[in-house]
Parts: sequence; C-alpha cells; structure tokens
Amino acid sequence: MASSFQFNQGYGATPTAVDIGAGTGDNEFNFMNADITGALTPSYSSYPITAGNCSYWVGIRGHWTGTFNSISAIYVWWDKVLTGYGTGADITASVQATWPGAPSATDDADASAPTTQATGLQPTYSANYCQWTRHQLETVADGATPGDGGTSTLNIQWTES
Repeated sequence: MASSFQFNQGYGATPTAVDIGAGTGDNEFNFMNADITGALTPSYSSYPITAGNCSYWVGIRGHWTGTFNSISAIYVWWDKVLTGYGTGADITASVQATWPGAPSATDDADASAPTTQATGLQPTYSANYCQWTRHQLETVADGATPGDGGTSTLNIQWTES
C-alpha cells in the first residue's frame, strides 16, 4: 500500500501545525503580512504586503500517513510566477533543522528558492514528517502593491518503498 501525503503548515512560536489541502495533497497558501495559517483563509487582501517589503515567512513540511516502509530522497522546489511584484521580486527558501521561532516579516536572508528538482531543497524524513522548509516572498520598492499576482507552485518529490 502507498502513503498518503499532505502539506503541513506551521505558525506561531511553538509551532502550531496544521495539514493544508483537505487530504488532496494541495499546496495552496498565501504569503501575507501576518503569521496566520489556513491555506487560502483569511485572504491575503486582509494582510497585504506593501511594495518593498517581505511577507511573513511560511513554514511548510511534508506529512505522510498510511502503510509504507520508508520515505527518502525528498526534493522541494518552486515553479515561480512573480508577475505584478516588480523586477527583482523573489521567493526565498531554506531547510530548517528545527522550527526557527515565530514567523516574521524580517528578511530571512535565505537564498533564492530552487526552481528545479535537481537543485531542490532536501529536507530529511523522520516519523511521518520531513524537516520544515521556510519560504518568503520578497518584493521590491518599484513594484506594484502585491495582490493577486501570478500563481507559483511549490513542488515536492520523494522516493517511497
């Protein structure tokens, strides 16, 4: 039998962690100017990111359940579509050995998020979860006020036995 998968999002200092995607493996969440989880609720328009600022970073990890022997070779990467945020806007990302504390809008200074599986982040797996990955939208001062920009896709791939 195969595993079941969901993305898991964390928020708060501890963190509080919730599965997102209602069991579908969906990876929809919003970058906002607040430490809030809940996929698409509340709307990003309630907590807009102003041009030249960063979103609060978002903690995401994989969550596997079901019957399987092992999960390995995990890769996480983005298909970035950053229209409407100004030239130079970016999504940054990193693997975190432990939860890095309460999310904030301070520039996390992570590298630009990888855009291919071959260069993807490689969180390790343990006890039904992989390590947290931290993601942040960084806008530029000359960009339009962020709002409904292009949809970017967060991808995850793994080997299962």
